[in-house]
Amino acid sequence: MKKLRTPSLSSIRFKYWLLAVVASAIVVGFGSVAIQQNYRQNANDPQVQYAEDISNALEQGASPDQLGGGSTVDPRKSLGLFLIVTDENKKVQTSTMSLDNNSPVPPDGTFTAAKKGKEQRFTWQPQKDVRVAVVMKHFGGKQSGFIMVARSLTEIEKRETQLMGMSFAAFVALVVVATIGAMIGTRPLKKTTKASAAQGPLEFEDQDESSTEELEPEDEPVPEEDTPAPAAKKSTHRKPKSRNKKAPRS
Repeated sequence: MKKLRTPSLSSIRFKYWLLAVVASAIVVGFGSVAIQQNYRQNANDPQVQYAEDISNALEQGASPDQLGGGSTVDPRKSLGLFLIVTDENKKVQTSTMSLDNNSPVPPDGTFTAAKKGKEQRFTWQPQKDVRVAVVMKHFGGKQSGFIMVARSLTEIEKRETQLMGMSFAAFVALVVVATIGAMIGTRPLKKTTKASAAQGPLEFEDQDESSTEELEPEDEPVPEEDTPAPAAKKSTHRKPKSRNKKAPRS
């Protein structure tokens, strides 16, 4: 019959440490992703309102040229909002975006999805070094088309970089704490010394008396002692003296 092997102290420590590291990675990972998504969603807030107002103005008959203004925005250098208005054929009607004196447009798939009546929010990279947050809407009226309001994600990317650094530092700190906890929590108990052993068992003063019952020893039969046999009584019967005994004659 095989004997069960008792796990060594090092293996127990490693299991606890590994469990703590995995839990730390999950917590830090989910936390950083949630914060990053919050950063990204907040980057769309100004565009949503601006796109809604301009779309209503275009549906009421306003000219796209009147909405664009005279200034242009280079997303590589500015964090300002810029506007792009196209017709149904994706031809640019007006634009305040300028990249190398050009005004590119997003991929065709975004126009198809926006034409179904759904507002599109996405990240667009018109060039390798440029990433912008875009809100696109389709507007109706006599001159229907598409409107896009966007701004650079440079500041959001800086925050994301800082978030990654803080998340990594938090993960390293949790790993260190897990390592210390695994070393301390699985430390073997010290052997009882002779002095402590001589003191006898520990007594717990705060023990609840109501929770413990005193066990009384059962009545043991008392062994019967051998009683000595009574001594024979001496006979108290005395022989009667002879009264007729005469004194001897001289």
